[in-house]
Amino acid sequence: MKKINTILLLALMFFPLFKANAFSLYYNENYEDNEFKIEVSVNKESSLPKAIEGLINFNSDSFELIDIVENNSAIEKWIIAPYLNENNQISFSGIFNSDIDDDTLLFNLIFKKNNIGELNLGIDSGIILAEQDNLYDLELIRKPSIFNVKSPTHPSVETWYSNKNVKLVWDIPSDAKTVKILIDEKEDSYPTIEYSDPVIKEKEIDLDDGIWYFHIRYFGDDGWSPVEHRKIMIDTEKPNFSDVTVKKDSIEFFAEDDLSGVELYELIIPSSNQKYYTDKTNFKLPKSGKYNIILRGYDKAENYLEKEIVVTVKETPSPYFSKIVLDENKVFVLGNIDNLDSKIYVSIVGKDLNIVDEINVHSDGSFIYTIQDLNPGLYNFYLTAIADNGFSKKNEIILVIEDDASRNFIANFAITYVLLILGLILIYNFSKKDKKNKKKKKIKNKKYEL
Repeated sequence: MKKINTILLLALMFFPLFKANAFSLYYNENYEDNEFKIEVSVNKESSLPKAIEGLINFNSDSFELIDIVENNSAIEKWIIAPYLNENNQISFSGIFNSDIDDDTLLFNLIFKKNNIGELNLGIDSGIILAEQDNLYDLELIRKPSIFNVKSPTHPSVETWYSNKNVKLVWDIPSDAKTVKILIDEKEDSYPTIEYSDPVIKEKEIDLDDGIWYFHIRYFGDDGWSPVEHRKIMIDTEKPNFSDVTVKKDSIEFFAEDDLSGVELYELIIPSSNQKYYTDKTNFKLPKSGKYNIILRGYDKAENYLEKEIVVTVKETPSPYFSKIVLDENKVFVLGNIDNLDSKIYVSIVGKDLNIVDEINVHSDGSFIYTIQDLNPGLYNFYLTAIADNGFSKKNEIILVIEDDASRNFIANFAITYVLLILGLILIYNFSKKDKKNKKKKKIKNKKYEL
């Protein structure tokens, strides 16, 4: 078995309260194959410690924590037994035995190595409390807030605000002799700024952009209270449009905000007094025409950047009929379309018939659609062009289909009618010619009489 037993300094010391400034945290490292056993302990150098709290980081990309062993620990009572929290940190809090020795063991950590890399064990935050401090039980910590911290300027802890001026107010218990507060960017810091005369109940401060935490605790008849924390989120910077693309019937856009993130987009069309809100990064215009658009990108603190865009959407051309050819049992409909990007659909409605069909268009924009075996009757025939933006244009004609008997009757009637007309014309011409001859003969006779 390969064994390395090296005393490594994990943190020079916890940030102390009162007299606990002589403790260091160490670990011993033992491993075989890819399994590591880490012994975490404190080194007492002078005064007696009361309790300890901390968060330990490690390289979770390369190592997996598979067990925590608390045997032979110097901790008499765990307030928070060591466990792996949701941030892949080892969190712990406990009260020491009164007869603590030097280099006292806290617990053992068992890791499994999964990838190449160093363990990188380190302290994220921690504190050792001295004799006159009191570490509260977890049951007490879970009780409702002692201070009931509120903010009239930043009322919600989960909302971003564009106001840098922060005001905080809180309640103070009647036995409070001292209050300590701190505002920083760490979630679990211990407050260090003390107010005793008087014990303050509010604080106003200007903060830069970012996520901040207000920390507060007080000293009373039972010692130091648990620390309470309150989050404050500030973002005063406008988002940036990194990309805006105008297409033939739509806009694509993308805004970025490094802090709070982009919440939504607003599109304003002043000419029609319309507003649209969307969390998507594209927008299709409702119809053809020229649009002067104001585009706004909002971050989660309601800061926005504005950009003006002009978009012209061309009208979708209508398909049109060029010829209709009737055959014995077929109807051929010929047509044309100017926009080859459009799809052409035919609809035939009438006499218990409702057909919708897509027409194949030739490369020159022409098309032929064939209808077979239509029963006699009246039909509405529609041609519809639908562009890829969804816009459409429609054209229509009316078809009347007759039955065979009607067609034969009409044909026979037409032939008879034509023959009759021809006969009348011949009779008329013959009669006219006969009258003309008689007139000439009469004139000739009169000449003889002279």
